[in-house]
Amino acid sequence: MGDLAYLADGSVGLRVIDVSRPSMPVQRGSLALPGASDVAVERGLAYVTSNAPASRFAPAMGSLHSVDVSKATAPRALGSLELTWVAREIQVADGIAHLVTAPSFILNGRPRFVSLRAIDVSDPAHPHELGALPLSAATSLELVNGFVYVADGSTLRILDFGPEYRRPVSPVAIDVKPGDARNAIDPSGRGSVRVAILGGEGLDVRTVDRRSLAFGPGDAPAAGSGAFKDVDRDGAADLVARFLKRHSGLGLGDSEACLRGKLLDGTRFAGCDAVRTPPPR
Repeated sequence: MGDLAYLADGSVGLRVIDVSRPSMPVQRGSLALPGASDVAVERGLAYVTSNAPASRFAPAMGSLHSVDVSKATAPRALGSLELTWVAREIQVADGIAHLVTAPSFILNGRPRFVSLRAIDVSDPAHPHELGALPLSAATSLELVNGFVYVADGSTLRILDFGPEYRRPVSPVAIDVKPGDARNAIDPSGRGSVRVAILGGEGLDVRTVDRRSLAFGPGDAPAAGSGAFKDVDRDGAADLVARFLKRHSGLGLGDSEACLRGKLLDGTRFAGCDAVRTPPPR
């Protein structure tokens, strides 16, 4: 995610690594989560699976942890959910975590009763399970355009959990670099870019959860708390936030930049604006 890599490192737990210089990676922060097995990151939050080893009295058991990584040097645990079974892999999109779990015992060389599980993590402090689907030998998964692609033994399964698992997204108007009609951005440059969420009838920007803001393909979090200004001079307050270019994920030749987030009541929103970036070299 930008210049940071997130690593689920077994007995160590979650590690946040600065990879801005690939030849010299540097650890910026960590959080003790013994048995950490996989991690997915979305909008300044890391979702980490961990597995406790079996004992004489209990089988191995997995857990899902929500971690605030908005401050790389000080990851902070927000909430967790016991999974009963061992957690294998996790992917997160739009506030829903999908993960493969399996019991710790095996039969004929492989676990039985593997399942794909959907966990609501829209409130990271209180994740809860939405549903599960039994599979035979699932090992990995990917999320693409709302569909779940699962490697299930020798079979590729393409799964649709249905509309009840998809959260509606309300459109909002945004202005990248307010006051600058060209909207020119050099993604390779340092510094930040200002983005305004335009308020008005139907949107009070004071109800925006500023911690949820994510800009560009890289889901860059807001740098700071933002400020209320009337940038379009329509008499309604707008919310102006800054995002670091190097975390935005914008590339040379991109012609559009989008911002996502949610309101304090959980309503999700998104908006896009035209931008100008240097052509690919």
